Amino acid sequence: MVWECMQGPWTPDPDEQFRMMERGESFEPQYGAMQPERLEMIRRWYRDGLLNPEYAPWSPEDEASAVKRGVVGAITGGWWLLDGILRDAEQADPQQNWVFIYPPLGLAGQPAKGRIITGGAVERTLVFTSWTSCPEALIALADWQNKAFDNWMLCSHGIEGRHWQYGEGGWFESLLSEPPVQEYSGIRSATWTAEMQTREWLLPPRPGSEPKDPNLLARVLKNCHTRQQSNIPERGEFPTVNYIDHYVPYRFPESAHLTGDLDMLRDEYMGRIIRGELEPVAGVQAFWDAWMAAGGEMRMRELTDQYHAWLAENPDFADPKAFLDPDSWDVESDYSYAERRSA
Repeated sequence: MVWECMQGPWTPDPDEQFRMMERGESFEPQYGAMQPERLEMIRRWYRDGLLNPEYAPWSPEDEASAVKRGVVGAITGGWWLLDGILRDAEQADPQQNWVFIYPPLGLAGQPAKGRIITGGAVERTLVFTSWTSCPEALIALADWQNKAFDNWMLCSHGIEGRHWQYGEGGWFESLLSEPPVQEYSGIRSATWTAEMQTREWLLPPRPGSEPKDPNLLARVLKNCHTRQQSNIPERGEFPTVNYIDHYVPYRFPESAHLTGDLDMLRDEYMGRIIRGELEPVAGVQAFWDAWMAAGGEMRMRELTDQYHAWLAENPDFADPKAFLDPDSWDVESDYSYAERRSA
């Protein structure tokens, strides 16, 4: 279960986010977990034995074992993982009609809450380490990789004809050996962008690897990151909600060194609430008091100053519909692929 799926229904609507920004209240994604109603639900799951009490992450083997024992009724994951999750679950328990639940689950009696929270907007993402001697070269490589699809495939998969090839139907075929003795191409991808990822995902599927749900690609590849204009929703999008500062390129020169401590506070108070040591409402308030005292006020000052400067340069994003527009969503369910298999 990943946070995009568990966070969307409880993410404040954009109108409320605008008010929170004016009040100096944080809604950064990593602190969005601190919501009383959501924590009450997770605490109930913990109390009823539906969560691993030691918070140990499940391995794929654990998941398959649980599916085989019939103790798993649903699995949720990021939209980029769904087809693989369906295949793994079906292999572990082929007697069940496993489906991709669509639209996302929401909150009972609350309209437009069946949604996920989208990941960050990425134009070029790089990973730097303390030993990086020439970050300018990595930036140049990222820009080159994004210029053409051939460049993208070279950086992502290696040399065509040596490390991979196109099949006769235009699908991708790896020429590398199977793990754990797989060869290393010597080439590394430097960036992840929606445009190039979408082009790769839309390559024809190799025979036998077609998505279990034929609607999957059409749904997940129509979202806020594939719009012609970022602030204008388009018909048929995946149900999502965004943060109003989704596109702000934040820098935190004053508070960056406090991020670890602030995150540890979140984990501490979240754990105490879920274990029943604190009541959700009082526990969340105690968390925010501690968070502000530990450097949160400095973080919020940096955040709000940068947000308002960005909004002044991008006034079109003052419209809440840029971040939440249920009228544009595709919310039609279709499980006919599972019905055909059961027949």
